Amino acid sequence: AYAARLQRQKKYAEAIAMYRKVPESDPQHADAQYFMLRALDSLHLQSPANDPERNARVAEMSKLVEGVRTNLSRGSGNDPKLRSR
Repeated sequence: AYAARLQRQKKYAEAIAMYRKVPESDPQHADAQYFMLRALDSLHLQSPANDPERNARVAEMSKLVEGVRTNLSRGSGNDPKLRSR
């Protein structure tokens, strides 16, 4: 909930840090991975082209995409908005 609030406030880096703290054993992990991917994308889009973190961010998003896609296709996660996609 706190990470989502940070994300709505456009505090993407802080939200990402919170999403990273969600353990794999937590039922919210799939949702956290999805919302972390969205926050990473938002941070990426607002960063300048010469940002030294940019390549690392793209690499992390690439890794997250497959897991998020798998979770969505399985209907994993607890957020009803995700299950309808």
